[in-house]
Amino acid sequence: MLDGTCLVVSPLLALMQDQVENLKRKNIAAVALNTPRSQEDLIVLFDNIVHRNIKFLYVSPEKLQSRFIQEKIKQLPISLIAIDEAHCISEWGHDFRPSYLQLQILNDICPETPKIALTASATPKVLEDISLQLEMKASVVFKKSFERKNLAYQVFEVENKFTKIKQIFDKIKAPAILYCQTRKETKSISDLLNNEGYNSTFYHGGMSNEDKEIAYREWYTEQKTIMVATNAFGMGID
Repeated sequence: MLDGTCLVVSPLLALMQDQVENLKRKNIAAVALNTPRSQEDLIVLFDNIVHRNIKFLYVSPEKLQSRFIQEKIKQLPISLIAIDEAHCISEWGHDFRPSYLQLQILNDICPETPKIALTASATPKVLEDISLQLEMKASVVFKKSFERKNLAYQVFEVENKFTKIKQIFDKIKAPAILYCQTRKETKSISDLLNNEGYNSTFYHGGMSNEDKEIAYREWYTEQKTIMVATNAFGMGID
């Protein structure tokens, strides 16, 4: 709605990619700094943001630590800064990322630009810490219940998890994500599923950008209907 570009800070490559593609399908111009780029490529990209009216620029907190990228952002008409997964900024949060502690730099880069910090999993202590770390003076908190009418929560006590997983996937034919605790589990469970005749791939933070892209693309286009992943895949995939 505002003139200029919204800068979105996001920690997850797959989530950035998913959101950029959703925006593009709505004919809203968006780009993400989620892969290694040369300085020449970055210069072209930032020129395009200005001249092609790019509405959303997604950047990871690590990328934001680059002096070059900071200088290029200073030259943009940034209308709003949105910090996603904001609980990552707090050492009391469940998924603390040290790079989030560097986000005060945004106050130097865009001192007059309003900020919004978004999270679905913050305790009162974490909310307070987010406001403190981001130096959000006179901040206002908008809060809703965790209950979503389109989601169901079920807990199963089972003797064999894999048998239950198969029962669920026999019943639900739609594309699905199965989250695991460890990187090793994502591959081993995906292999087990494929050996049983299911169609799955896997995703975790230790994979190369190219392999992540392939896994995401196969699942998104439904070549593979089951994604077995750690939370590096993002919990906000549409």
